[in-house]
Amino acid sequence: MEKYLVAASGDIMESKVSGRFGHSGYYLIIDPQTSGFHAIRGIGKDDPQRIGEIITPDIRKAIVGNIGP
Repeated sequence: MEKYLVAASGDIMESKVSGRFGHSGYYLIIDPQTSGFHAIRGIGKDDPQRIGEIITPDIRKAIVGNIGP
């Protein structure tokens, strides 16, 4: 099942899209067929291993203001 990843400022669907991927406060994993979602707290520099919670094989699209420098 295809899902979307949104880097967001908050943990609700009405949150603004984050301007920077790596500094996002939350990541929303959205099922576009049902509009269901779950929020994952942003990743800090002290816990980079959590990236596996966010980047999964079923993520097909990412929505964010900017990636990289």
